[in-house]
Amino acid sequence: MIDLGVTCICASTTFFVTLAEAIEAMGHPLPGGWQVRTALLGGELGDWLGKRRRLEARYGIRTFAVYATADFGVIGFENGAQDGGYEIHQDRIVQICEPATGVPLPQGEPGEIVVTTLTPGWPLIRFGTGDVAAATATNADGTVRRIGMLQGASARR
Repeated sequence: MIDLGVTCICASTTFFVTLAEAIEAMGHPLPGGWQVRTALLGGELGDWLGKRRRLEARYGIRTFAVYATADFGVIGFENGAQDGGYEIHQDRIVQICEPATGVPLPQGEPGEIVVTTLTPGWPLIRFGTGDVAAATATNADGTVRRIGMLQGASARR
């Protein structure tokens, strides 16, 4: 990273911190010891916005957030303001469901994030992530257009 002059990192937040600490341990004090200016990081539970601000201040970077899983890739992404919410990816159909029954919940009520994709060749069609959030905006058909911050894991997990 140092030799190549990498300017942007896409990683889980935990991996990003581990990487930065390893670079410092190798004798490259940060932020001056690298060229990284932006990081696309996976959202986390808890004080995610506060953690981002601390990472930005500590490492001299600007952060952007994404909600993704190993199974579906990107599900939602930050679009504009850093308010902790995620705009749903155009190739994903998202519902917020009651974990025990799978029944879709109304906007604003927290439940399990359930993702569907109709992308040809994708190995999954519908997947309950186990993560809990609430819809903050919905489409005319009742599917979710935007979710708020992650609130935890469903009891089913």
